[in-house]
Amino acid sequence: MSNQDDLLRRADQVLPGGILGSHRSGPGLEFVVKEGRGAYLYDMAGRRYLDYLLGSGPMLLGHAHPAVVEAVERQMARGTSYFLLNEPAIELAEEIVKAVPCAEQVRYTSSGSEATFFALRVARAFRKREKIMKFEGGFHGTHDYALMSVVPRSPKAFPAPMMDSAGVPHALEAEVLIAPYNDLATAEALIAAHHDELAAVLIEPYQRTIVPAPGFLAGLRAATKRYGVPLIFDEIVTGFRFAYGGAQEYYGVVPDLAAYGKVVAGGFPLACIAGPKPIMRHFDAALEGTADYVWQAGQGQEGGQEPLERSGGNNDSASDSASPGCGELASGCTGSQGPNAHTRSSHTHAVVRKGERVGNSLFPVVPCSKVFNFARLQRDKGLRAVVPSFQALFQVSGGRAPRSG
Repeated sequence: MSNQDDLLRRADQVLPGGILGSHRSGPGLEFVVKEGRGAYLYDMAGRRYLDYLLGSGPMLLGHAHPAVVEAVERQMARGTSYFLLNEPAIELAEEIVKAVPCAEQVRYTSSGSEATFFALRVARAFRKREKIMKFEGGFHGTHDYALMSVVPRSPKAFPAPMMDSAGVPHALEAEVLIAPYNDLATAEALIAAHHDELAAVLIEPYQRTIVPAPGFLAGLRAATKRYGVPLIFDEIVTGFRFAYGGAQEYYGVVPDLAAYGKVVAGGFPLACIAGPKPIMRHFDAALEGTADYVWQAGQGQEGGQEPLERSGGNNDSASDSASPGCGELASGCTGSQGPNAHTRSSHTHAVVRKGERVGNSLFPVVPCSKVFNFARLQRDKGLRAVVPSFQALFQVSGGRAPRSG
């Protein structure tokens, strides 16, 4: 039995389903990652994979970029977790405020799921309402409010939600309204009918593989503004990729709040909420004990891990270069033929789970001339960033599918 076989057996004993998260490679395709370098992963059997997942999207410089490794090692010698205000946390917040049109202040969290969760909480505190509206198919993390009608097996009539997970309280079904994405007339009608109950409208401006219809986002912004309902952009996929200011800059539609994931820290566990002071003030600890205070605590909120993560994410020395192989990753996915072109030209084997699609619809390619200080990719180099899908695609070098042994 190989080391990889043994690890897979051990994983099956101590991890639910023998995996991390929800990604399954399928029978006979399982493998265990040994290390990552640049755009590649290497398994315990020595096989190399061109990694389109890249940590679920945020690792725009690839794995173990030398400049990032050096910056993180330098910070580790100064301490990794303070749980108090520190200079890197202030500098990163200032950079986000400069980049994001809706941002006047920033609140750190540890994950994208936390960012959307607390964005909804602060919107409810600000609006003094409880219901939220989201869009069918939109993925906003794994908290209870988000896991509604993401992948409905038997969709109900709008605006009734359908829970996507066991363990979600049925009482929350009454607090979430579902609208069809890109159907402005229906969304406007639902907002008009329920505006007095709505705390916020939450949306992915570019919903995974669906481009917003012309006028859809602008119309949604007008409808929410008409009734004073906060509009929240989930920019966990689009932030610092579509443009330096994210989808709100790219589409010219500015929401009230925005949520960002681990892209702000180059893949380290740090995320944030960005918005205007009148809404963000609810996080101010000076309000503790009042009806306006939003209690949000933890490592990300306190900046506890922020010195280390800011060092990994906002590294100037890595701004104009990607790790070895990242150019291949980018160039292999650009153009009208999408990732399939790279698969054909390099004789690699694309491993895709049943029901997944391969092509531009799965990995939309977007210009990325500015992606924070840590990943400014220059247009004159022709580099483009691939926005990862909800699930992963790996291409296997040498035409071999991954298998144990």
